[in-house]
Amino acid sequence: MDLVILAPTYLGTRQVNLRAVRDVKGPQDLAGVKMRMPGGPDWLLLGQSLGVTPTPMGMPEVYLALQTGAIDGQENPPTIFNAAKFYEVTKQMVITSHLVQPVFYAIAKPYWDKLSAGQKSKVQAAATQAAKWNDEQRLADEKTVIDGLAAKALTVTRPDLGPFRANADKVYAAAEAAKAWDRKMMDEVMALK
Repeated sequence: MDLVILAPTYLGTRQVNLRAVRDVKGPQDLAGVKMRMPGGPDWLLLGQSLGVTPTPMGMPEVYLALQTGAIDGQENPPTIFNAAKFYEVTKQMVITSHLVQPVFYAIAKPYWDKLSAGQKSKVQAAATQAAKWNDEQRLADEKTVIDGLAAKALTVTRPDLGPFRANADKVYAAAEAAKAWDRKMMDEVMALK
């Protein structure tokens, strides 16, 4: 893409958010739930791993779709959930932590290549510092949002994630997209704690 990635930074950890309270202990308890997912085959596969019926939909449509019952839920990091005021049209957040989502500070490589070594050093240092600040703020904000949901009359549930992980392993193992993955590298990443 002709970009130089300066620093990864934390966008958030995606959680499931439902219009109606359900007893969610695993993916089987989300069967039949129409869950808004971003469009694209990888996102739809992620929805299948959660046990939902993935429903592609643009973000601007989600609030009204939740309000009218066109969908039963959505999934996003708590900070995005809060900014979009989904607490007004939902009743439950299920802490599934199904995707830790990074974003990247990047710069166009042709521009980067024109910078002096000193300029590159300063830009890199600023990106690293900004990423650290962002990470700290996002993590604190996520905790504040989740801790404040009870005051907004939302139920927060924290199911055992084992059944979700087992289902994700099964769904992804059968997926066409997973055939190209480096299995050894994936096992090494999954072994990290």
